[in-house]
Amino acid sequence: MMRVLRTAAPALLLAIVVLAPFHDKAFTIDDTLFMRQAEHLLIDAWHPTAFETVWLDAPRRMSAIMPSGPVMAWLLVPAAAATHAEPWAHLVVLLCLLLGVVATASLALRLGADEREARIAALLLIATPVVVGMATTAMPDVPAMALGVAGVERAVAWTQDRRWDQALAAGVALALGFLARVHLALAMGVALLLTTHAPLDDWRLLVRPTRSWVAIGLALGVALVALRLTRDPAPGGMTAIGSAAGYLTWRNLDRNLIEFGVSWMLSLPLGVPWLVMRRHQVPWQRGLVLLPLVVLLFIFAGHEERLWIAPIAALGLLVVIDVCECAWRSRDPVAIGLASWLLVALPVAFYLSLSAKYLTASAPGMAILLARSLRPLPRARATRLLAATLALGVLGGLLIARADARFADVGRRAAHELIAPHVAAGERVFFLGHWGFQWYAENAGGRCMAHGRELPRAGDIVVIGDICNQGTGTLRAELPPLRHLATLIDDTPGGRVMNTAAGAGFYAAPWGYLPWSWGWGEVERFDAFRVE
Repeated sequence: MMRVLRTAAPALLLAIVVLAPFHDKAFTIDDTLFMRQAEHLLIDAWHPTAFETVWLDAPRRMSAIMPSGPVMAWLLVPAAAATHAEPWAHLVVLLCLLLGVVATASLALRLGADEREARIAALLLIATPVVVGMATTAMPDVPAMALGVAGVERAVAWTQDRRWDQALAAGVALALGFLARVHLALAMGVALLLTTHAPLDDWRLLVRPTRSWVAIGLALGVALVALRLTRDPAPGGMTAIGSAAGYLTWRNLDRNLIEFGVSWMLSLPLGVPWLVMRRHQVPWQRGLVLLPLVVLLFIFAGHEERLWIAPIAALGLLVVIDVCECAWRSRDPVAIGLASWLLVALPVAFYLSLSAKYLTASAPGMAILLARSLRPLPRARATRLLAATLALGVLGGLLIARADARFADVGRRAAHELIAPHVAAGERVFFLGHWGFQWYAENAGGRCMAHGRELPRAGDIVVIGDICNQGTGTLRAELPPLRHLATLIDDTPGGRVMNTAAGAGFYAAPWGYLPWSWGWGEVERFDAFRVE
């Protein structure tokens, strides 16, 4: 264990240094959903989704809209119980990230890396922009990633050392990873590949009885029992699997495949270093086929104005295909397992959006794969490439986190400045808007407008968000005449993560395909009105 901690120490220190400035960052995007579940656990310890909430324009059971399991709600209970929730929530995610770093270094060592190579893998994990960005949220992507790599590492340890506590730890960690983000179920397949100790010339080797199946069977059992125990007990109550299935559709496949390619070039540090290392071996002619196919995806998605991103997406897909092809030709279970790790998020292509955050789960596999790929390079060249990759990766993560902090803080300020004073004065305040703003608006005493609920009447205050105001257009049309009172806006030029004009959609492609971009328009805007 001391060897692992010594190897992971530089990455652990880097993670703390990078994330410390964001310890009080405002809640953003889906943070509200997970914090509300954690709050509900203080009342009902077994059913985090057994309550009603508004997320678009009508009240619904949380279980019907939550496609993730109960793990994040469990982790956020200390934050929900605290007076000042943000630092506690961010501390929880930071601790999960540190676990992921240690597990990544340990797994690299168990897969044959020396200490230097394992140290590189741990550093590459922290230099992954999407990992840094998601580590500043209260969403389950970093905890799911950490649990996934910990489960895979324990499964490998179980097949090597044959201790039953390792099998138990592997099963529980893999189950919890799945219960954090359901697509982490595929991490069980990664564990199976990495514990196959023979060249994969025959795929039947994967289904023969081995020790790895003990851990996987345990993981499935724990996951199914947990889903059953935490299911919403109300009539029609759902589990995470049922909710996720309700969102699946082939209609988003074009947009999501574009996101997948772009993410591997810009949100995770795989594409550029891989192309640099294999610039003479990459089948560039394949790009001549992929590029027109990606252009067609843009046309089908109705995003012709963003065609300039098509070469980036095509290069990302080219890299992933090349990685998988190299692994397959090697017949090495480790290489195939690491390559398959890159594909864990592909089932999300049928979801509403395959944003970069879902690829967070693949970051440990990517980091180990890249570290292994540096072996054949001359030491000086490998050092230069690694230094550039680490520097650009950390910079990209900081840019994303900083821009998202600005975006989220506008919602927190709007609740404090436009809602709380009116509520304190005894006035009724309604609001239209979601994401992190909803957490602060409701805590300030605001009432979330929705179909089927009371609408504001003469004399009431209405606060309306701009970018966070998704799915509420029909509600605004139903409002009586309004008189404008005040505006809170941040339109300072700088980084953007959710801005259509800037082409940035770190959390969802409808806003843009870039994880970060520079913009001059509004970061976010809130207007306060009085009903006439």
